[in-house]
Order: sequence, then structure tokens, then C-alpha cells
Amino acid sequence: MNTKTIAALVALPLLAACAPEIQSTAYMQDVFDVAASQQPLSVPAVLRVPQSSEENCLEGLPRLIENLKTLAPVSGKGKCIEKSGDQLAEIETEMVVTPAGVDFDPQNLFVLEVGPQAGDGSLDLRFRLTTTLGEIVKALAADSNELQADFDPARFILTISNDSQGTVSLSGNHVFIDGVPHLPEMEPMILERRKSVEIVFSDVASEYVSGANPYRLATVTAAD
Repeated sequence: MNTKTIAALVALPLLAACAPEIQSTAYMQDVFDVAASQQPLSVPAVLRVPQSSEENCLEGLPRLIENLKTLAPVSGKGKCIEKSGDQLAEIETEMVVTPAGVDFDPQNLFVLEVGPQAGDGSLDLRFRLTTTLGEIVKALAADSNELQADFDPARFILTISNDSQGTVSLSGNHVFIDGVPHLPEMEPMILERRKSVEIVFSDVASEYVSGANPYRLATVTAAD
């Protein structure tokens, strides 16, 4: 094994540790209501930004929140957390759930688009950023010595919670559902009422979404 290969392997954990996270929950009744009414709504979302230490996080959190407010709604005061050994600033913002092509408040970063498939009653779910990850990080880093605009592609996590009146058929598109990879050609899974699953984007999908491109992560259908 040559020196360059060893260096690359050693660097992998460090790169993985500096990835920001975007996490939210989509409730199926909201998804169906948005599709029926053609009106957008907002749900809570969380942005987690890597920090070098707890001390630096606590010191820089107010500036980070003020910078985020220039891009999106912010709820609460934020907090500094440790997750899997990494120090992160956690700030609550919002995700817009909207029909594709419908106007919504531009002061948002995270969007889940709901679009019908032709004829069969299925709904495609597409996630996107309203601007590139690079631009987001650049805005967050303004007047801050803590942040650098060279993060890895973010980690995108979306929980699908079935609060509707019946079961839901869910087909993943090159994503991990509860840790298991799902492809479009696979048999759809059935999400029972009052059950939830966690969808995590693949590295390739994360890279694509980080460029402000819409990504179809799943297709859902009211099964009964």
C-alpha cells in the first residue's frame, strides 16, 4: 500500500466528522393534505453544524443563529450537542412541504416537494435546498472564525411518519430506509398506521442535493 493510499484512509474519519446534518419529519397526512389543497405548509427541521469544540460552539452559537436568520426561520436559542463523538451546533429551523411548482416564502432553505405520478394516485417526494450547500456555509461563516466553507456534502435525514388513517406504500429511490438500501425496482414496503421509518440519503444523493438539485427520494401511495 503506497503512502498516498495510507494518507487517504487515515483522512476518511476526519472528513466524515465535518459533515453538517439536515433532519426533519414528514407526516403522511400533511403530504396528502398538501397534494389535495395545493397549499404549502411548514414543519420543523434541524440544522446541525460541525464545531471544533464545545467551548467554541458556545462562544459562536449566537453569531451562527444570526447568520442563519438571514436565510431561513429560526426557532429557539439553539444548543451545542455531542453526537457520535462529534461536536455540533444544533439549530431548529423549518422545512417547507409544498406541491411542485407552487410559490412559497423564499426565506427558507429546505423544501420537500410533493408531486403526483400520472394516473395511479402515487405521490413523488423530492427534497431540495433553495441554494447550494456552499452558499449556505458561506453565509453561516460570515464574521466567524469557527466555520470554513469546505464541509463535506451534508447528511440528509428524513423521517416518514404515517399519521394518516390507513397504511401507506413506500418505495425508496437509492436511499437507506432504517439502515437498509432501497432501490426503485424493489418491492415497495408497507408503512403501517402510526409507524415511522428513517430515510438517509446515499453519498451520491447527498452530493447531488448539496448542489441545490431536487432529488426524488421516495414515492408514496395510500394503500387503503
